[in-house]
Amino acid sequence: RIGTTRKAVQPSSVAASKHPKGIIQRRIGSVYVVHFLGARKLLRTLTELARMAMRRRAEGLMSKLFVLLSLGASTLALAVEVSGNVTTSTWHSVESPIEIVGDITIGVGQILTIEAGTTIRFNGLYRAIVFGEVQAIGTAASPIVIDGSAWKEWVFDGGTGTLEHVQIFRGGQDTSGAVYVLNNAHPVFRNVLISDSFSSGIRINGGTNPDIENCTIRRSATHGITILNSSATPSISGCLFENNGTQPRLH
Repeated sequence: RIGTTRKAVQPSSVAASKHPKGIIQRRIGSVYVVHFLGARKLLRTLTELARMAMRRRAEGLMSKLFVLLSLGASTLALAVEVSGNVTTSTWHSVESPIEIVGDITIGVGQILTIEAGTTIRFNGLYRAIVFGEVQAIGTAASPIVIDGSAWKEWVFDGGTGTLEHVQIFRGGQDTSGAVYVLNNAHPVFRNVLISDSFSSGIRINGGTNPDIENCTIRRSATHGITILNSSATPSISGCLFENNGTQPRLH
């Protein structure tokens, strides 16, 4: 309700504040009661009140939009499930965890890139087989994590690639190693942690020559590294082997 007065209303006589300049307003519920000090200020008063209402409404809409966007982002962040053939692509950390729900294969000519900070989780006795290439480059602050309650192995079968600042947990179930390198594969393992394998940490066979640098292999059920063939020529330097079963750590 908007009313006029013949004489100026003193601010002290009402429980109100001046807004905008020269205007006395009170709020009763959701209604503004405004006393203006001259008919010529009516248009300016209404305009200012309209702007105030629009600003408040806009702020409310923006707040609701932010909530919706946040909920949408949370929905998009749900796990990505992967199985079967993996073509050239990138797994991003924002998609974590990447859920492996079946055996996966990176074929010849295909390149899988795994972003720093990505978590990969095997949901069963599955393996990843690399005939092509994997580039999994993490950092000390944002390692790539490969985990699962019990899963088989990450296999380089003639394939290549680099695993750097990657942490591999609880692989090697029903197989001979959490990581298996064979058939002239030449991957590079640098600053990789392999922990709690159900068999060997790394198994090497078939004339392969992987580079294994500054890696830690601990609590493997059998060996830290198993070398099965004299034609295999791995380069191993700066590695730490801790509490790997009762058999020799390097066999």
